[in-house]
Amino acid sequence: YKYKDALIYQYNGRLENYILDLGDATKITGTISENFSARVPLMLGFDESNILTAYPLVSYIKNDSFLSKHITTIQRLENGRYELKLRKADFVVYFGEIKNIALKFNNFKAFYKKALKDKKLDTYKRVNLQFGNQVVCTKK
Repeated sequence: YKYKDALIYQYNGRLENYILDLGDATKITGTISENFSARVPLMLGFDESNILTAYPLVSYIKNDSFLSKHITTIQRLENGRYELKLRKADFVVYFGEIKNIALKFNNFKAFYKKALKDKKLDTYKRVNLQFGNQVVCTKK
């Protein structure tokens, strides 16, 4: 296996699986190398019955340089919606359902860049993207 092709890691109490991005979203295989760690988001709240539902979201993140640099964790909530955690931000991004992915992330990137420029990223505890055309923030 080529570790550079790793798309996501699954976490079930321990790191155990990765999915290869080879045009086949159903391929779950192998164990994670003890000698290599790809820079991919940690997946929480998944098992083999639902991990593939996140493929469109994970694939979009992987193929976007801004998102792949910043997103460290994808959490599947009990209601089947998603939260994201970022590398250098102290807030949770509530993504909601895997719908309108490009629209939600374009809005998020515009918000992030503006809040970074205005030095306001540290004032938020939650950023909600579920409403599509708007970013709704909750202050600390």
